[in-house]
Amino acid sequence: MEEHGVDPQDFLADVHTVDRSALAPDAGLAEALSRLPGRKFILTSGTHAHVGETLACLAIADRFDGVFDIADADYLPKPAEATYAAFIERFSIEPLAAVMFEDAPRNLVVPRALGMRTVLVTGRKTPQPASPGADFVISDLPGFLSRVADALSG
Repeated sequence: MEEHGVDPQDFLADVHTVDRSALAPDAGLAEALSRLPGRKFILTSGTHAHVGETLACLAIADRFDGVFDIADADYLPKPAEATYAAFIERFSIEPLAAVMFEDAPRNLVVPRALGMRTVLVTGRKTPQPASPGADFVISDLPGFLSRVADALSG
């Protein structure tokens, strides 16, 4: 944008034109999200459209209360502190009562410093080493969310 005069919307539309054919509705994830108390938001360095299409493929779009995308962040991607601050302000999030789930370890450092609990989602079946910004490192998101929901209800 700054160096080459690229229109950010055109660029983002192009890079988010991805094959989602491997994605299928995830009933386990949908149920786990439904069982969790509280509001649920998505903070992405992608676009609203990208998030919407991905959530639709997984059949979980109705499980979230809002999306904060790269345009909402004035094109300042994670892990910029200003992006987290704007996200928190937009949705009136109390960091000490919030949990941030993320697949990039560097994007958990700021939320943890703000007082959020943090979860690194690796997608790998083998145990992963601890991450300096993560309170938890997991590979099975639906299973983890189900265990949390069970603990909170029981």
